[in-house]
Amino acid sequence: MNEKIKGFSKSAGNVGKKVAKTTGKGAVKTAKFTGKVAVGAAILLGKEILEDAKKYQNNK
Repeated sequence: MNEKIKGFSKSAGNVGKKVAKTTGKGAVKTAKFTGKVAVGAAILLGKEILEDAKKYQNNK
């Protein structure tokens, strides 16, 4: 009886590992994508701030 349960828990563990790997990969991809979006937004904001700063300096 224990043998079967052990074997089952082993295979269930492997399935769990595979699921964790695939979800992990998905999470990493999502994180990378969100990171890129965040960087893009930061760059756009930075450009806008710089332009505003230039306008402000020119108006002085």
